Amino acid sequence: MYGAIVIEPAGRDPVRTDRDYVVLLSDHTPEAPESVLRKLKVSEGYYNNGRRTLVDFFRDARRDGLGAAIDDRLDWGGMRMDATDLADVTGYRFLVNGKGPKDNWTAVCNPGERVRLRVINGSAMSIFDVRIPGLSMTVVAADGQNVVPVKVDEFRIGVGETYDVVVMPTGDKPFTFFAEPIDRTGFARATLASREGLEGEIPERRPRAILTMADMAMAHGGMDHGSMDHGTMDHGSMDHGAMAGMNHGSMPGMDHGPMQGMDHGAAARPERAVGWADAGTPPGQRPSPTRT
Repeated sequence: MYGAIVIEPAGRDPVRTDRDYVVLLSDHTPEAPESVLRKLKVSEGYYNNGRRTLVDFFRDARRDGLGAAIDDRLDWGGMRMDATDLADVTGYRFLVNGKGPKDNWTAVCNPGERVRLRVINGSAMSIFDVRIPGLSMTVVAADGQNVVPVKVDEFRIGVGETYDVVVMPTGDKPFTFFAEPIDRTGFARATLASREGLEGEIPERRPRAILTMADMAMAHGGMDHGSMDHGTMDHGSMDHGAMAGMNHGSMPGMDHGPMQGMDHGAAARPERAVGWADAGTPPGQRPSPTRT
């Protein structure tokens, strides 16, 4: 079961609007959950139907060079990952407030009204990119907390996240609320219109993304040396002699005893580099708060 809970503030709400709607995004698969789990145990990439082919390799080689294309494939192979594996399960149907794209759930509003959309991602695993073509959105709250308003054209929302946006439709025409999963296997849509039965234009579908080593924070083995400006480092100004004379044992409050068991070699190993191993979800798959 899933649903939406709206907690009203005890005092005056700083966000003043004429209309207020909950927009609950979700995904649904006709497969039994036991079947989905069994397939994933057979192969974690069972549902990855967008794998790159030999044709893609030749295309990348023409664009980036043969050596770069080979290195890219070797890097992904070494990680036992796939550049197109954006979602564990595909084949979902995507819903807005329990309605499919053809059902056309509609938020009724008049031109010039300020409309608050409380967008909730209640899906099982889908990450959505949300936009309203022809209409900008102002984010006023995130995960139940008011934020400094920021105007965006699109935002990415992860599972269990919420974003409240305020929109102001202009003209007596319908606008399409459009939510695409990051693997681009379908879409959820709703309509903002002055009355039921109107439908906005469905925007052009975008191609499936292909991750890069930069998305995985793995450029040059996890450290982008190109971003280091060695020219700004004034080694001459460092007083190495003074550093040698530092008596670390005399520093009060520091218990060096527990440090004896530290594996300093581990700190030098690349897998301990803070920047990808300890960063959690790769940037390419991490939900971004806003994207303008």
